[in-house]
Amino acid sequence: MLHHHVFKHTDQIFHKLENRWEGTQGQKWLGNALVVSFLLALIIIELNRLRLFPQTISQKLPTNHLVAIEFKVTPKVKTTDR
Repeated sequence: MLHHHVFKHTDQIFHKLENRWEGTQGQKWLGNALVVSFLLALIIIELNRLRLFPQTISQKLPTNHLVAIEFKVTPKVKTTDR
């Protein structure tokens, strides 16, 4: 009986989250997040090109604006070397 109760509530929470994610508001939020992260990447790259970061940070950041596009378009998959 308890398992059924827990499952029912878990199922309701999942469906609410799924509907929000796939709904209009979820799509708008995701689109805005992508635009904001792309603009932030462009700003960081430009600040690095203007040498406004310390050397230790600057070495790890790109200076090519096209990297901002790659950052948003290409999914990052971590691989481990064995």
